[in-house]
Amino acid sequence: GSCGTRVYAPFRGDELDVRHLKPMFDLGQVRYFGLFPMFLRQFIKFLSSQLGLIPFSARDRETIRESIKHSDVVVNLIGKSYETKHVVPTRRANGKLSRTNFSFEEAHVDIARNIAEVAKECGVSRFIHVSATAANANSSSRWSRSKAEGEAAVRKVIDDAIIVRLNTVFGPEDRFLNLIAEASKRLPFFPLINGGQNLVQPVYVADVAKGLHSLIQYDDYRGSTFDFSGPSDYTYKEIAEFVQDVTLLRKRLVDVPVPLALKAGAVVENWMNPFFSEDAVSRILEDVIPAEDTRKISELGVELGSLDRLAFDYLHRFRQGGHFTLVQGYH
Repeated sequence: GSCGTRVYAPFRGDELDVRHLKPMFDLGQVRYFGLFPMFLRQFIKFLSSQLGLIPFSARDRETIRESIKHSDVVVNLIGKSYETKHVVPTRRANGKLSRTNFSFEEAHVDIARNIAEVAKECGVSRFIHVSATAANANSSSRWSRSKAEGEAAVRKVIDDAIIVRLNTVFGPEDRFLNLIAEASKRLPFFPLINGGQNLVQPVYVADVAKGLHSLIQYDDYRGSTFDFSGPSDYTYKEIAEFVQDVTLLRKRLVDVPVPLALKAGAVVENWMNPFFSEDAVSRILEDVIPAEDTRKISELGVELGSLDRLAFDYLHRFRQGGHFTLVQGYH
């Protein structure tokens, strides 16, 4: 018979977008696809033994309910690093015209509150809300302020919710080191803001997964706030230099004045899938270091991997000819 952990993975958009999510189950099983139209069920059924694909809308409480009503643990990972926008203004629920589809406040506060409320109504026994190390109600960044507001909104609904604050995450498909490498490859120089002197403490994506797994498996951390940061802090300049050392892309590091960076961000944030924004400048100007009063990922038994040891595995692809050009016997 069926045994182990059942996992549901709510998603929005096209179900083909999430086929690459192949969770490894501990003798687990996933057999739920009731929300799909009948003509799609046979297509989805063969995936269901590995993936619990649940379509939902973050604005529709009933689809949220369908996504989580069978669960005893809910992990909210919803977030945006930029505000998604339409080409032309559309009418929002409040009757106003706006180009913004999901604002920071809706993605990080309203949706988090809705999910927490529905989870409480469904009797979910444990709620884990993933926020950010940069969360700060007094930040100059709207993104960081919205993260802090989201934490408060969740705790107001579920007072023993577990808050996980993520530092900047790095890994094979990150929008951090890969972005620096791509910019170094395409641009004649690499831009730094404030001389690249602000600090960040990147955490490896696999370590984040291990930490969340521990919070799901053990019922000892209710009401706690954890910070998932890496073992070492770096300045943005040090990280740019490291990426260029690994990729062998020797580009000049140029300090860009903040006003010019803000203007560039205001333009780029209107692109499809923007890699930079005006608010990102505000984030870069603030150190992303864990607060002293938060519990640390090391308490969960996770041995943290360091950026300088792990990043080569996926950054070497940016080298001209790959890393084999430096190894004798291949050519």
